[in-house]
Amino acid sequence: MLLVAATGCTSDQPFEAEFTEDGDWTPSIQLAQNDYSRIVLNIDRPPRLSLLKNITRYQVFLQAKENLSIVRHDTIPGSWISPAYLFPTYPHPYYSGPVLNHEAEYIAKVNIVYNSGSAFESNEIMFRTPASRGDLVKVLPLPRKNGATIYFYDGFLSLYKGGLIILNEFMVFRTDTSSGDGILLKDNFLQPGYNPQIPFRSFAIVGNMLVTFYVDWPTRKTTLVHLNLETLDVDSSVTVSFPNATPMSLISFDGGILIQLFKGEDQQQFVKLDPISGDILEEYPSFSWAGFHVNDLASEDQTIWVSERREYDNRLIQMDPSTGAVLRTFPNPVFRPQTLAFDGSHFWQIDTEMQKIVKVRPAGF
Repeated sequence: MLLVAATGCTSDQPFEAEFTEDGDWTPSIQLAQNDYSRIVLNIDRPPRLSLLKNITRYQVFLQAKENLSIVRHDTIPGSWISPAYLFPTYPHPYYSGPVLNHEAEYIAKVNIVYNSGSAFESNEIMFRTPASRGDLVKVLPLPRKNGATIYFYDGFLSLYKGGLIILNEFMVFRTDTSSGDGILLKDNFLQPGYNPQIPFRSFAIVGNMLVTFYVDWPTRKTTLVHLNLETLDVDSSVTVSFPNATPMSLISFDGGILIQLFKGEDQQQFVKLDPISGDILEEYPSFSWAGFHVNDLASEDQTIWVSERREYDNRLIQMDPSTGAVLRTFPNPVFRPQTLAFDGSHFWQIDTEMQKIVKVRPAGF
């Protein structure tokens, strides 16, 4: 059985030592994965339970090949390792990992330490980290509610008057892009007692108005929710229908709001609505859009940007919403991106791996 190891990982519950036998077992490691966001080392499992119960620590050594300086000497306490990874771009939020340079060669090895204090060293492996997928220009903290941490697995953001508006489920925050200071504007702007099965997926800002939506699945009605960002007044009196389609994302676009519809079997369609009345202003032809998961959309003039999520190969794609034609594509430096905003030169996203707001510029952009 192979175990996945990384620097700084902690075990759930270390085994209690029951034996004093250390033996002379030497671990063997292999490079299991090496891509832009993760480096995974496999460590062979000890052949005997007596060895496993007496291992108190795994020590991971990483050295830069060009100068042999130790990049990181971290330890993994306990005698059992949960799956974990080495990140070449930034530390993992739950355990401190090394920051490795792009396109650089490294030497890795692992020591195991027994209760007696004796240690055995694995073989050494060499690997080269991949090229950069772009730059993280700025990292900001996510806003808090009453000082408490809120996890933003379904959060969305948009630019507004030099700052950011962030929607997380039913809460609306405003964040300063210079200091990262955030304030809660609205805690819950739904009608009392109403709780849709799926929280808001995305939103658009038109003038001072935040426009989002929810779907009532029994009736298939889509309700537009308007929040005035200055007065904080809420209106949810407008409903629209999309027969045989499910609304997925919503952005401001060319004086209106553009809603993405999923029509089944990878068929997509964009419909432009009046942001206040919900009347259809323009209905674009359907097109095929297959093979990836769409996080969110952002607009630029007459085109849109799509945050595309694939396993280990996230992309930012510029496309023509009227035809579905792809105009440009760039690698997304963020491993687990959520939401998307574009300021004309950089992309703003929520990185759910780091639980941070990030401003990025993709490689080649």
